Amino acid sequence: MKLKAYQLDDSIAKAGKSVFAFLFYGADLGAIRHGADQVISFIKRQDTQADVIILTAESLKENPYRLNEEGASNSLFASKRILWLKNPPDNLLDQLDAYISNANSDTPVLIITSDSFNTKSKTVTLINDLPNACALGFYLEEGAQLRQTISQTLQNNGFTILPEALSFLMESLGADKGATLSELDKLMLYKGDDKKITLDDVMACFAGFAPTSMEELLMSALSGDAMLAQKKMMLLLEEGTSCVAIIRSFLLKINQLLRVQAWMEAGLKADEAIKKTPPFISFKYADLWKKIVLSWPVNFTVEAQKMTIEAEKNSKSGLPDELVLTRFLASLCQGGKKFCR
Repeated sequence: MKLKAYQLDDSIAKAGKSVFAFLFYGADLGAIRHGADQVISFIKRQDTQADVIILTAESLKENPYRLNEEGASNSLFASKRILWLKNPPDNLLDQLDAYISNANSDTPVLIITSDSFNTKSKTVTLINDLPNACALGFYLEEGAQLRQTISQTLQNNGFTILPEALSFLMESLGADKGATLSELDKLMLYKGDDKKITLDDVMACFAGFAPTSMEELLMSALSGDAMLAQKKMMLLLEEGTSCVAIIRSFLLKINQLLRVQAWMEAGLKADEAIKKTPPFISFKYADLWKKIVLSWPVNFTVEAQKMTIEAEKNSKSGLPDELVLTRFLASLCQGGKKFCR
């Protein structure tokens, strides 16, 4: 069955009883992971020793019957088991249909996650049509949806936020839902018992925000000027800007580029599409931004979006964040040089 976001909690409460498979897909990697974690947490509250078995496309390629074998086997130490199928190919329809259609209370709950599926994918269609499975798509948040996530999260924890502080947060967040929730947790921890969030509070948590230098970095990298991009990156780091803040700024700019390209695919000319897609580009960079818009292929912009999300995740995983940022910047500059030079 196809889910709306507000229906997820009710469906998770039925995991292992009348719902035996959950598909989370889309561009928002953080939200996809959060959905899978919610299912796992619910099942582990029923059985703290529940096993989580990870299946990948590679493991299924090596053994096409692995899914059914895992579903039929029993754990020696836990009464409940969870199968997590990560980024499977879109051609496992017969196996998935058989697994889910024959599932019962003894069958391991199946979680499927994919950042390549969309609403037209065959697997998504299959899950939507099965009464004992559910599918939910997650996409990068912006605009009213991002505003609602921020406001609702803060409100649920007893916080109020002033309008100018909310506006600043909306400019700074939105990389993916997981990253947004993580940053909001940091902000609420910073505030403690003081439940009123001001612009000064938000800026204190996003120290080193330097919009002018940041814009120079973004434009130089997207246009392929690696030397200038490296210089601006080092300047921002010296000023105290965090690596993850720089990566997040790239994601916001790439998302803006995708929106411009979507308007152009809908029939608008470049100038019209740019005007319809905030935030405003200063006069200093207007010509360069238009060149980027006209030069970058949509498929490369999509890949750059995925690469940026992965870079943010890696920068928080314990890897040296400056190394992650430097490699990410080099890859982005290489693409910019290929298409804009």
